[in-house]
Amino acid sequence: MSRRALLWALAVGAALALPAPGLAGRTTVGLRPGADRRAVSVAIERATGVRPTSLAPLRALSVEAPPAPVRAVA
Repeated sequence: MSRRALLWALAVGAALALPAPGLAGRTTVGLRPGADRRAVSVAIERATGVRPTSLAPLRALSVEAPPAPVRAVA
């Protein structure tokens, strides 16, 4: 195998093996029993600028935002 082919194979292998950074996506937030869904929704919207979606009847909200600003709500 030539050196160029070996380097290419190593680069492709590394790209497939290493995790991609989480730049965006959908984050799901579970609500504790007794938590006020509306208050948590407002806090998430304030932190992310995006209104979360209710996953009722599950005690959870979903928002299209990276996890870091959502974690700050806790």
